[in-house]
Amino acid sequence: MSAGDPITGLCIVDKKSNCPPHYFVLERTSEGEEADLWKDGFFKKTTRYICYTKSITTTQWNHVLTDLVLVGAKDAVPQGYTAIRETLDTKEQALRKHTLCYRLLPKTTTSSAICDIQLMRTDRYKSEQLTFVGDLNGLNLVYKLSPIAQQRKVSPPSRTAPPPPAVVREVTPLSAPPPAQQANVPATNAISGIEFKLHDRYASRTGDSTNQDDLNVALKSKSEIDNLFAYDFTLERELLSTR
Repeated sequence: MSAGDPITGLCIVDKKSNCPPHYFVLERTSEGEEADLWKDGFFKKTTRYICYTKSITTTQWNHVLTDLVLVGAKDAVPQGYTAIRETLDTKEQALRKHTLCYRLLPKTTTSSAICDIQLMRTDRYKSEQLTFVGDLNGLNLVYKLSPIAQQRKVSPPSRTAPPPPAVVREVTPLSAPPPAQQANVPATNAISGIEFKLHDRYASRTGDSTNQDDLNVALKSKSEIDNLFAYDFTLERELLSTR
């Protein structure tokens, strides 16, 4: 526990020996005097001592001390503060004419907290940049603030939001066009529509046979045609036999 750690708990006790575990009792002033907050006569010895802790307690988890104020014994407690009206050990009145009030805040909600409490006879606290709370039995109650080191939260890597889902629209298929009605058109070709008939020169001839003199065609018999186009390949055979 270092000097700069924040205070997390505070109380007042009747006897120094009754200081709670893990608490520190403020028994001496800065000048070395007895830090008794209640000095009375010689017949009855009454003492009061401030105790504080920097440990994390189960009742004040992650809370730190941020301010101290002194109010009159019959005055109202400021909003957000807790009053120490009784001693922790004997349950007696804590202070004679005043009530010590403190404020605890979550550590994550404040930038500074009280790290030290002192009692001093003189006013040298002004030169030491300490905050004055009030006078208790001729002693100046002061405290020191320390900045709170906040833990940086590690943010997860940002991810690009996925694009919105595509809107799928149902498309009604167009109905197929009705088949074209086939007209009963007769098949045609390049010579369709041309009338076949004999030339007028021959149309005047009568009879089934055609006049050979008019056609100038010499008719030949089969034997005449065979003799006219016969070829025995004699030359080719001779050439092959000479190789």
